[in-house]
Amino acid sequence: MQPLNETLSKGELESLLTTLCAQYGFSPVPKLEWSRRMVKTLGLAYPKRNVIRLSAWLNPEQAQSTLRHELAHIAAAKDGTKRPHGAQWRKWAVELGAPPVRSSQRAPENAPARRSTRSVWGLECPKCGLRLARQRVKSGLYHRDCGPKAGRLVRSFRDTADHVFAWVLRTIDETKTMEAS
Repeated sequence: MQPLNETLSKGELESLLTTLCAQYGFSPVPKLEWSRRMVKTLGLAYPKRNVIRLSAWLNPEQAQSTLRHELAHIAAAKDGTKRPHGAQWRKWAVELGAPPVRSSQRAPENAPARRSTRSVWGLECPKCGLRLARQRVKSGLYHRDCGPKAGRLVRSFRDTADHVFAWVLRTIDETKTMEAS
């Protein structure tokens, strides 16, 4: 997927921002920034710096709605409100044409799919060779059948969940092959 069209949509949003600010008397116009790193968040408003930052992965509809949502934050802050989604913000959101809700239920439409980077530990019992996969490893873990001294689990390696589970399953397959022989 590609980020938001750099010329057409971004230019239109700059124009929309300028128009809304002129219509409601916001001066100076907030600076509009784009972030390719925002793959879960649609947008952020920084009222003290007078900056609106939007995800570069928004579709045009999300971009317009998010721009209005974040501009409502800046308008509410200029009115002196402290609550980010309080009554004053909701008033401005409705006035600016944004849905008066906390946030979108969806991530940016065109955001790249996130790869699973969850790492998992591969643990092994030194006595019997039992292999386990654990996300968190507490100290003192042992294989109950082998006992707390001989069966203290050893951290063999850490990798993605897929690799560690494959490592565990290889041992199970090898055991079944040996039993069948």
